[in-house]
Amino acid sequence: MTHRACVHLVAPDGNESILYPGDMIGRSLAAGMRLDDIRVSEAHALVSLRGGQMKLLALRGMLAIDEQPTTEVTLQAGQTVQLASGVSLGVSRVR
Repeated sequence: MTHRACVHLVAPDGNESILYPGDMIGRSLAAGMRLDDIRVSEAHALVSLRGGQMKLLALRGMLAIDEQPTTEVTLQAGQTVQLASGVSLGVSRVR
């Protein structure tokens, strides 16, 4: 049995979503993880598999790790990714 690459992200409200490469995070109804918050863009970030690593790529929004802005994050369990001031996602698992 093969396992599909995925990441488990915890939203600010505590709900966990499992996202796969190509899934988007944002306010759009088409987003794999929909965050209904005006501080989050419609198409804020994209989950990607690059070089065997799960990444989060900034689309129309910002990303930050430890308050340091970035356009790309290599996702790791236990990490917190900031999408906007006061809006963060927890990374609970990466496969």
